[in-house]
Amino acid sequence: RKNDFAAASADYGQIVRLQEMTADTWADYADVAASLNGNSLVGKPEEYLQAALSLDPQHAKALWLLASLQHETGQYALAVSTWKKLTIVVGPDSSNAKLVAANLAEDQQLADSQARAVTMAVANSVAVRGEVVLSDALRTKVPAGLTLFIIAKSVDSPGAPLAVLRTTTGSWPVKFELNDTLAMLPERKLSTARKVTVEARVSKSGQATPQTGDLLGMTNPLDPTAGKPVRIIIERVIG
Repeated sequence: RKNDFAAASADYGQIVRLQEMTADTWADYADVAASLNGNSLVGKPEEYLQAALSLDPQHAKALWLLASLQHETGQYALAVSTWKKLTIVVGPDSSNAKLVAANLAEDQQLADSQARAVTMAVANSVAVRGEVVLSDALRTKVPAGLTLFIIAKSVDSPGAPLAVLRTTTGSWPVKFELNDTLAMLPERKLSTARKVTVEARVSKSGQATPQTGDLLGMTNPLDPTAGKPVRIIIERVIG
């Protein structure tokens, strides 16, 4: 209570040596150690918290400090779980109930933001990259300036393409990248698919719907998260 944390720490060290520690004293020791650790619960304070909770898993102060540690280290989902446990321990009529609820709300918001960021990071990392080439038999049949569609389709979920890239023919090979920014529908994205095929189609009419006379090449089913380069050979004429 006098904020003489160094002396308090020395006294707790003696109690440890006497093997007389309780959940209360371990939780208090963690608090003191954090004060001597720049108000951080990382390191020795965490060890003392775990000792307190091993003796009493429902210890209010130890749970509070554990949730604070999880918040400090950015483990917001774990902090939410701990605050919820503490909510039950302290009860709705406790003088600390409102503060616990506020801390829970804050970490819930942070956990949700963190989860969204992780989801977006995963989605942004998913891309199919590669090149489109012409077979020897078709090299003289594709002038520059025709429309070239490169399209990813789901193997397991027929429907609208997952990604569509529209470009024009010219020099070969044509380098490409398909990702979620090229999705036609928000609910159908490359990052949500387990297996896809990628087709390259030269459209003489410029229409998105395949027409007789268009030139086509297609991959075998592939995993869009694998990150392996793809090579598509346009070798078939749609009859």
